[in-house]
Amino acid sequence: METLVHLLNHYTYIILFSMLMLELIALPIPTEILMSYVGYLVYQGEINLILALISGILGCCSGMTCSYWIGKKLGAPFFLKYGHRFHLGPERLNKLSRAFNLYGKRLLLFSCFIPGVRHITGYSAGITRIPYRSYAFFSYIGAVIWVSTFIGFGRILGPKYKLIESTVKEYLVIFIIIIGILVVGYYMVKFNLPKIKFIILRSLKFLYIRFQSRFQLKLLIACTVIVFSLLTSLMFLIIDAYVDQDYIRFNHNILTLFRAMPTDVWHPIMEQALVLSKFPSFVVVCLLTLLWIGFKGKQKEIEIKLFFIMLVGGMVFVTYLPLLIEKWLTKDGLLNLNYATAPNKQVIMVFILYGYFMFLVSRHLNMYVLKIFINVVGLILLFIIGVSHVYYEFQLPSDLITDYILAGIWLSFVIICLETWRLIIITNESLRQNKY
Repeated sequence: METLVHLLNHYTYIILFSMLMLELIALPIPTEILMSYVGYLVYQGEINLILALISGILGCCSGMTCSYWIGKKLGAPFFLKYGHRFHLGPERLNKLSRAFNLYGKRLLLFSCFIPGVRHITGYSAGITRIPYRSYAFFSYIGAVIWVSTFIGFGRILGPKYKLIESTVKEYLVIFIIIIGILVVGYYMVKFNLPKIKFIILRSLKFLYIRFQSRFQLKLLIACTVIVFSLLTSLMFLIIDAYVDQDYIRFNHNILTLFRAMPTDVWHPIMEQALVLSKFPSFVVVCLLTLLWIGFKGKQKEIEIKLFFIMLVGGMVFVTYLPLLIEKWLTKDGLLNLNYATAPNKQVIMVFILYGYFMFLVSRHLNMYVLKIFINVVGLILLFIIGVSHVYYEFQLPSDLITDYILAGIWLSFVIICLETWRLIIITNESLRQNKY
C-alpha cells in the first residue's frame, strides 16, 4: 500500500490517466477513491489542478473510445457467444439497449457515475452502432463531469476526505436512484411540459384561492387529516427504529458527513440559522403571528384562540409525549433511551410556531404565486434551522427527524381543529341566511 501511495505521489498524472483508461476498458478499479485522493494532493499543493483534470479526462476519453471501437469491430455475434465470460452477456446487452432506446444518448452523461455500468457502456454503444460523434459528444461531457466532481470533491474536503469515503460508498446506491429519478422526471416534464404546466397552474389556483366555500374547507381538512395520519404512522416507525437501534449507524454516517464539511463556508450560515431557534426569535414570530391575525384574519377570535391552544398544548405535548414513549419502551426492558440526546422541546416548538405562521400567512394572501413562495421559503428555513442543530451536534440526526414528525403531528392537529371550527361557523351562518 505504501508503495502504491509513493508511486501515486510521484507519477500522479500517468497513474491517473492509466487507471481511468483501464477501468473504462474493463478493469474494476475504485477510481472514485483514486480521484478524491488526487484532489487531496491538489489541496496540499503537490500537483496542479488543471493537469490533474486533463490527465483524468483524457484517460476517461481514451478508455471510452477503445471500448466503443472494440464493441463495434467485434460486433454483436462475438459478445452473444463469449460475452458472458467478461460480464457482457446477452442479458446485459439487452438491458443497455433498452436503456438507450428509453433515455437516448443522454444516458451517457451519467453512466460514469454508475459502478458496473460505466465499464460496459462503450462496448454496448459500439455493438448497437450508435454514431461515434453522438457517442463521443455525450460520453466525453459525462467524463468531464465525473472527473471534475471527484477531484473537486477531494480538493474541497482536503484532509477530511477519508472520513466520508465509507459513508459515500454506503449511500452511493441511493444517490444513483435519485439521479435516475431526476433523469426520468426531466424527460417526463420535457415531453409533457404544456400539459403539466396547465394542470399545475389549474390545481394551484384551485387549492390556493381562499378556502371560503364549504367544499374547499372540507378538502383542506381531509388533506390535513391524511398528513396527520401519515406523520403518526411515521412516529411509530421511528419508535421501532429506536427499539432495533437502527438509528445508530445512520447517526454515525450523517455526523461524519457534517464533520467533513468545510467550516469556513458553512459556519456563518449555520450560526445565523441557529439564532432563528432562540427564544427572542420565538417571541418575534409570536408577535408577527398575532399582528397578522389582527391585520388579515377572517375569523380572528378563532385564530387567536387556536394560537394560544397551539402554544400551551404544544408545550404539554412535546414535554409529556416523549416521556410516555420512553416509559412504554423501558417498561418491558425494550430500550434504555439516553435522553441527553432526545427530541428537543425548544426546536419542536419553533417548528410548530413557524409552521402555524406560514399557514396563516399563505391562507390569507390573495396571490397564489406569493403563497407558494412563502411556503417554499418557509420549508427551506425550517430545514436549515434543523440542520444547524445537527451541525453543532446539539442533536443527533435521528432526534431531529423525530422533532419534525412531532411538530408536524401537533401542527396538523391544530389546523384540523381550526378549519373544522371555521367550517362549523360558515355552515351555521349559511343555515341562518337560508332560514331568513
